[in-house]
Amino acid sequence: MISAVHATCCHRLSTVLGVMITVHLLMNSPPFVAAQAQDAAEQEETFANVEERRLQVRIIEAYDQIDRDKKALLLKEKELQRLREEIDLKLEELDRKLAQLAREKATLSEMRIGESDAAEDPLAGLSSIYENMDPVKAALALADLEPETAAAILAGMRSRSAAKILDILNSRKASELTEILSTLPR
Repeated sequence: MISAVHATCCHRLSTVLGVMITVHLLMNSPPFVAAQAQDAAEQEETFANVEERRLQVRIIEAYDQIDRDKKALLLKEKELQRLREEIDLKLEELDRKLAQLAREKATLSEMRIGESDAAEDPLAGLSSIYENMDPVKAALALADLEPETAAAILAGMRSRSAAKILDILNSRKASELTEILSTLPR
């Protein structure tokens, strides 16, 4: 029985040794070494493809970011254009208001000049008042004034208005005022 067990063990041992020798020979054989080199190259190629894929993803993300930035920039440009238009409208409005203020200032200056003239010559204001009165009432009022004052008031009036008043006055008073008017500077 020992010999049968021994024979079976030897057989198994020779089989295992044969397999080991075959594996060893196969591993060192040129086709196997070539296959290992091809596997390593494929791994490197896969690594290169992974790197390329990562770069491609980054490029796509960069393009997407550029597109988003362009859209944001266009929105900003539209907003700036709208603000420019608003500013232009406000400037035009300010120009109109400045022109209106300049006109009002000129009118106010004219009024002040008129007031200062009236303040310098109080009879100028009175001349205007008498000129706007009914000629009969103006003649009655002028008849009661000092002849120099009445003549000064008449001198400040338009010729037509003064003539109507002088026509209504009695002839003695009218000739006295006419004499004084002829000596006054115009």
